[in-house]
Amino acid sequence: MKSYNEIDIEETPIIILGCGHFFTAETLDSHMGMGDIYIIDGYGEFTELRDTAQLVCSIPCCLDC
Repeated sequence: MKSYNEIDIEETPIIILGCGHFFTAETLDSHMGMGDIYIIDGYGEFTELRDTAQLVCSIPCCLDC
């Protein structure tokens, strides 16, 4: 949890949601369960899709709304 002025957007991009709240890309990746959908290598890069047949369909929403 960092304040906005502590974030280097060149290193850690932020995403502004339609509601006006903003989060780092890593925070949203985690919140949206990207690791449940993609296989992530040792460098934190998404490499391929997992078998998505087991996933429950849900729509993520803003962490603050």
